[in-house]
Amino acid sequence: MIWLQQSGVITRLQIGKRVLKIKISMEKVNKMDQSEFIEIVGAVFEHSPWVAEKSWNAHPFVNLEQMYNHMIEEVYGAATALKLSLLRAHPDLGTRLEISESSRDEQENAGLSQLSEQEFEEFSMLNKDYINKFGFPFIMAVKGQSKIAIKSNMKARIHNSYEEEFETALEQVSKIAKFRLWDLILEKEIGKLTTHVLDLSTGKPAQNVAIELWKRNNDNQFVRIGQSRTNLDGRVSEPLLEGKEMKGTYQIQFKVGDYYRTNKLEQESYFLEIVPIQFSITKENEHYHVPLLIAPGGYSTYRGS
Repeated sequence: MIWLQQSGVITRLQIGKRVLKIKISMEKVNKMDQSEFIEIVGAVFEHSPWVAEKSWNAHPFVNLEQMYNHMIEEVYGAATALKLSLLRAHPDLGTRLEISESSRDEQENAGLSQLSEQEFEEFSMLNKDYINKFGFPFIMAVKGQSKIAIKSNMKARIHNSYEEEFETALEQVSKIAKFRLWDLILEKEIGKLTTHVLDLSTGKPAQNVAIELWKRNNDNQFVRIGQSRTNLDGRVSEPLLEGKEMKGTYQIQFKVGDYYRTNKLEQESYFLEIVPIQFSITKENEHYHVPLLIAPGGYSTYRGS
């Protein structure tokens, strides 16, 4: 286990080859000196520490939302040349060049790091046409988006005027920064429920597993309250539950039969169709993580964090 630091602030934990991001509290943000704030918080704006530097005069911040709003005001209040430098700091979508850790993770989760040669050539051509017209790369907050939706947006937005696309690009930068800030900083302790699925037969994350969340009601009956699918990392992109009123008895149903059929495993090789895991949440401000480890012949689980 290796703790990874930036300016003395722990931001990541490495376990074997896996690196987990660790959220920083707003209390720690407000205790940072200027250089720490610029290095750590400023990184949410792609290679543009000037945004954090200009925002420092409002430090310490009342809350996360106020800090974000102040940083966005600095972006929109900056000179046009500085705004353009911010846009040009972003990488092409689908690039195979070395890019920042945040951009790499975002593109990977959107499927842009697993492009076929044909898809890569198409994205490269779309990026080239876009840059030739506007003078800065195509920018889109790709969290929660598919590569099909991203490509569709690229084809549509190239018909915008320069002024329209400049404003659209800044709006997307603002969305990206918000996603990154909320991933980086924990304003206060709130409870959440997460899961991930690991296929022990391959030693890899189980992708695209359908998941349903059920809650027991006052009549002692389970009612479905949500559904999701695992991403490329075998995880759900957003918590299954988050915030208030988490107390209760739940059941997560994992559709592993569909997963095995999608991966063309012969039916006689497995017998599980749905794996139901029933559990209780007693504390609303804690992180409940319910992982599933599957194999054709069985499964196991435990409470993680």
